[in-house]
Amino acid sequence: MFEKFVEARETFDFPVSGTFLYIMEAPAAGLLVKAGETVQTLYARDQISNLNLRGTVTVQNLGDAGWVRVRYGFGQFEPSPENLGVKVREMPPVKVESLPAVTVESLPAVNVEALPAVKISKLPRVKFENGQTVAVYAKNPLNVRPVQPSHWQTQTLTLDENGRAEMEANAARLSMTITPAAEVTAYPSTDDAEADTNGLTITQAFETSITGGLVFVGEAKTTINIVELCA
Repeated sequence: MFEKFVEARETFDFPVSGTFLYIMEAPAAGLLVKAGETVQTLYARDQISNLNLRGTVTVQNLGDAGWVRVRYGFGQFEPSPENLGVKVREMPPVKVESLPAVTVESLPAVNVEALPAVKISKLPRVKFENGQTVAVYAKNPLNVRPVQPSHWQTQTLTLDENGRAEMEANAARLSMTITPAAEVTAYPSTDDAEADTNGLTITQAFETSITGGLVFVGEAKTTINIVELCA
């Protein structure tokens, strides 16, 4: 088979040997083919046969530049669907304006048999709110710097005519000692005091590390001395 890209009006030769010559592809204006004593204008899918082709065939492109593909050989050539078409050597550029949105409803389950070891060299600073607890597990001893108390502070509360007084919360409180002049009951909130639930009866000096506020209930005019150790 012969194949070549030819310029407009170009004349060229190629050697052949056989009894047929089939034009598989040619410019639209056709080819002027001289094979021996035979001169014909052939177009794509044209064929000349029953010839004794030996030597050189001279071909002139009668139109614009393009590809020329010629099949030749012995016997009777019967074109098949595979060689009737034109060979595509280059596709034109395709411009896509937009793609449709894709919605993924679900993903298949993924089974992970093992994960690689992860080494953490540094952790960000962490702030804990009041009441949170932290459990630390480590193979090596941890060096923990104790919190050094910075000062003491005292206050005296007096139950009002309704027999109630409130102490504000103090996040810096490390511990405190509550010493009432008479029996009082401490509640963690006003609602608890109203419902008389979660109360703690205090009759003498009582030490605790609670940092939240308290509501004291007892006999009116009872005084409560409070000493706080703060960071």
